[in-house]
Amino acid sequence: MKHPFLALLFILISSIAFSQSDDNDPSLVALKREWGDNIKWTVGARFMAEAAFYDNPNLRSGAAISDARLRTSLTYGNYYFYYDANFSNGSFSQKDVYFQYGSNEINNIKHNIKVGYFSNIASMSYNTSSFNYRFITRPAAVLAFSTQRHLGVAYKFKSKHIFFEQGIFSEKPYHRKDDSRGVIASGRFVYKALNTEKTTLHFGVSARYRKMLDDSVSFRSAASLETRVDENNGFLNITDDDVESASEGTFEFLFRINRFFVRGEYILRYVKDRNPFELYSGGYVESGFIILSNNGENDYEYNEKASVTGGPSGKHSLEAVARYSYTDLNIGGSAHVGTAGLSYFINKYIGFMAEYNIAFVKKNGIDDIVNMAQLKVMFSF
Repeated sequence: MKHPFLALLFILISSIAFSQSDDNDPSLVALKREWGDNIKWTVGARFMAEAAFYDNPNLRSGAAISDARLRTSLTYGNYYFYYDANFSNGSFSQKDVYFQYGSNEINNIKHNIKVGYFSNIASMSYNTSSFNYRFITRPAAVLAFSTQRHLGVAYKFKSKHIFFEQGIFSEKPYHRKDDSRGVIASGRFVYKALNTEKTTLHFGVSARYRKMLDDSVSFRSAASLETRVDENNGFLNITDDDVESASEGTFEFLFRINRFFVRGEYILRYVKDRNPFELYSGGYVESGFIILSNNGENDYEYNEKASVTGGPSGKHSLEAVARYSYTDLNIGGSAHVGTAGLSYFINKYIGFMAEYNIAFVKKNGIDDIVNMAQLKVMFSF
């Protein structure tokens, strides 16, 4: 053929298929058939834009692109490589980049080993992808106590009734070379008391321990009031100085049937510093109900890979959600946040969310109330 590029493009287009299992498995699949059936290359993108109105002078209403990602993956037999980069806020930031080996699944048992830069383990909420999450943001307590992404290695075991994951990570993100050094050990254990196609009931615990390897380390706990347009964390923030170590413990539960789910977590953070210790806490309970299910096509699913509620599926899904969250950082502020919202998904790639949030916050002896109305549009493939 005179134009080899056109030939390659024809081969690529002729082998495209669409699927979506979870958010770190891009859905545009290109199979180079001459490589063999066990090799798969995928490309994908994700975009999220939000608008918010606040009635508080400390927050500025407006709109923002909260997520703009390009991602790709390569699968060869049991080996998997994933890369994800974010270009929102007019700048580049590194998201997930990791290599993974997964055993063949036999009698619902599967083992995985992951090495690279990815989300830390010890949080059900934080290990649910932003696109698959049923709310515009994660709860303030999870944001305040999460460690986000770090460089590390993790092992995961999954069976019909047991989910277990543990790992070792660097304490600081890899690109902050001028910051302090430390190490994190974390793990999550889930027991699925019920686990059928239509019903899931699970209980879990997770723990995380950080050891600082440098002296005079400052350690910060902070969160915004469950909004991305203005991520002001002035309501909830505290810095502990001369920290030796920090630990978190989490208790979680999840219940899911076809058109309803409820789940929650309670988190404790213990910080050992020049004072005897500091103890912070928080938690949330959130729930969703599918109003329009399109003959059962849009029912809630359970993501076995991460033991969390799955993402949207099917067409024309209308969902009502509600959440209560609580965060207590002692003198760093406390907040009770209530959320009610509606979500509409045209299909599993395009969705819209509307939420009303009311936050009762207290800091430095001053009580404040913040009302928020938010909208979000999402696109992912």
